[in-house]
Amino acid sequence: MSFFIVKPQELAENFENYVILDCRAELADHNWGKNEYLKEHIKSAHFVDGEGVLTGELGKHGGRHPFPDMEKFRKNMEDLGIRDDSKIAVYGLFAARAAFMLRLFGIKAGFISGDIKTLKNEGIPFNREIPEAQTGLISANIDLSRANFKTQTSQIIKTSF
Repeated sequence: MSFFIVKPQELAENFENYVILDCRAELADHNWGKNEYLKEHIKSAHFVDGEGVLTGELGKHGGRHPFPDMEKFRKNMEDLGIRDDSKIAVYGLFAARAAFMLRLFGIKAGFISGDIKTLKNEGIPFNREIPEAQTGLISANIDLSRANFKTQTSQIIKTSF
């Protein structure tokens, strides 16, 4: 897991090597992200509902967006074709959560930098087609030591700017 940020040029040059997750959302309108996805999204991107897939059942404690059952999350990601060796590029409001949760399983996941206009200007293809999911397999168990990104983040900041 050597990357956190996927620059538009990197994505354009290696487009076929990524599984792309559209995690757009609007907290005031639960349907907004899916509606935007259906209008247009990065080609081959899968929509991941932040409220439905990345958030668990509300309980007495746990806040507005508790983590989901991680086995259900694993299954949802496998249903999108994600495997142990997949490289994931995420964008949208819930992108950080999706990347964090995938990284707990050891999956390489990074954020796509830039807004939609920038991505289009860089040659990233967009369309309305909903991709067919392939069957994936995430065999790793959650490793909470992967949640400590302090050292990794420091190294990325030193080399990225």
